[in-house]
Formats: sequence, C-alpha cells, structure tokens
Amino acid sequence: MSLSSLIVQREIATMRQVEEALARQVIYGGDLVTNLLEVAQVDEGILVGLLAESMRLVPAPSGHLPEASDRVKALVPREVAIERTIVPLEVQGDGKLVLAVAEPLGRDIEEQLRFALGMAIEQRAAPAVRVLEAVSRAYGVPLERRMLRLIARLSGGLAELGSTPPP
Repeated sequence: MSLSSLIVQREIATMRQVEEALARQVIYGGDLVTNLLEVAQVDEGILVGLLAESMRLVPAPSGHLPEASDRVKALVPREVAIERTIVPLEVQGDGKLVLAVAEPLGRDIEEQLRFALGMAIEQRAAPAVRVLEAVSRAYGVPLERRMLRLIARLSGGLAELGSTPPP
C-alpha cells in the first residue's frame, strides 16, 4: 500500500492535507513526508512508522537522528551520503552498518556498498528532512532554508529563521 493511502487510512492526516502535500511536492520538490510535515500537524513518530511500513524497512528513531562516531561516519563518503540521502547511524556488534535512508537503496547500490565496505548493510527508514539534518551535522553540508525552517518548527522553534515573531 502506498504511503499516502496508509496516512489517510490510519487517519494520520486528512485526504485534503495529503492532496495539498502532494501538490506541494510537485511544485517545490521533496518527499511526501517533508511536504506533509510542512502543511499539517502530524505526529512525526507515527509518520516514521508508516514510512517504514510503506518501504518495508525498520524505522529509524523519530526526531533528531543519533550522531554516529567519527569511525562510523568515515565508512560512508560525504558525496555518497549527499547523493543517496543516507547517513550512517552505527555499526552493530555483528559488524552490520546501519544506515538511515530517505528512500530504500536499490539492490545494486546496497550490494556495491556492502562489497566496498566488506560488511552487511541494514537500512532504516527516516524522513528526508531528518536524514538531511543528520548529513548536515555529520559532514558539514549546509541545509536549504526550507529544511532549516521545518527542523526549527519540528523542534518547537521559530518557523522563520532570522526574523522576529509577529507582535
């Protein structure tokens, strides 16, 4: 079942909100989750669970993604993290690299990473805004103003950066 269908079926957002998010996606780009978070007050944790279900992956933690150690970050080159919208989270005790992904990696890409690193890969679903935030933190990549506004809003901060709230 598609993510948009799951969202409406489970009453996380209304059909109108999903349609508005899809329309924004066409105009402004980005993924459905980012656009929905911009237009509706939805529970991010529940949304992460539905995203993971639609991707058939384990969900990453909701909210700010945990920062990996320098050793783990070094496993995924900056360019790969940016291009694929992925960020390493940890290496588990069994030697498996856990990645937060905004979209599932294709089998060929996952196989290339597995071969290059010599370790198994586990993908965990996360909203693009959270993966981009973690990539920014891990690799020093600047975020677009749109993502900064959304992160600030999700964190309970001001929606507009560099401005004062209206009286």
